[in-house]
Amino acid sequence: MATPSSRGSLPQSTAALALLAVMLPPLLWAGNFVVGRAIRHDITPGALVFIRHLLALLCLLPFCWRHMRRDAGAYWRHRWFLLRTSLTGMVLFNLLIYLGLQSTAATNALLFNSAIPVLIALLALVFFRERTSARQLLGLGVSLCGVLAIVSRGEWQALVQLQFSHGDLLVLTGVASFALYSIWLRDFPAGVHRISLVCMQMLVATVLLLPVFVWSLATQGFAPWSGATALGVAYVAVGSSVVATLFYAAAVRRFGPVQAGLSIHLTPLFGAFMSALFLGERVYRYHWLGMLLILGGLAYATWPRRAAPAPENAG
Repeated sequence: MATPSSRGSLPQSTAALALLAVMLPPLLWAGNFVVGRAIRHDITPGALVFIRHLLALLCLLPFCWRHMRRDAGAYWRHRWFLLRTSLTGMVLFNLLIYLGLQSTAATNALLFNSAIPVLIALLALVFFRERTSARQLLGLGVSLCGVLAIVSRGEWQALVQLQFSHGDLLVLTGVASFALYSIWLRDFPAGVHRISLVCMQMLVATVLLLPVFVWSLATQGFAPWSGATALGVAYVAVGSSVVATLFYAAAVRRFGPVQAGLSIHLTPLFGAFMSALFLGERVYRYHWLGMLLILGGLAYATWPRRAAPAPENAG
């Protein structure tokens, strides 16, 4: 992971880091779906979400404690920002996704997750009167077509035949929660160390998840972990919780919630190729078609517009 500046933000002048901030989170989140589905019988969703955030907190705390003490007053002033972003982006989103993955099909989960950019654009309009430009709408539409090409496996009539379950509703609610989180990230307090604030969000999320963890142990117990389970938990704690969260927050700061949210369309694309790499599944033509549409729409919506030439002085 790149070393942050003294304020914990990615250098905006570095194009490579800006691209990494857009590409890395959906890659890590795609792995989160794969791992969450793979270990669903080994650990309960309540235990997984709590341990995930606890481990992420322990990873960050040694590097952030000094800044957290310095910014304690700012945390209190922005306590409602901390509470709502921790609750929506860390607690509800992850808990509802893992609960949904217990019963829903992966196709449905990926389809709902890909609705996040659309929800972000709608919520930005409703809450902040932030209008989406024609350029962003076109890019959003093109990339969404790429998602649908992958989810439907190139057979569009398959979208009509999808069956929805209780797990689907859980995933959809989690998706809406993450869209709210993305919108509220725009209120990131100025002058506060970025990585330490993420650490503080992890702390709030861990406290909120403690009753869920205790209830999970009381009702479902705690099965012994295998080596694969331990590796899966470590991945979602470090990769999906720490690294992806930091880089997504940086992408929102640089591009805004609507454009940064478009990168979430890369999640099913990365998921398809990760399944081919780790599970031996084939990559078909519709995967390549989806990749071209997703990347094309994302590039069109986020590519910097050329400034109009200044008018010549008539005098």
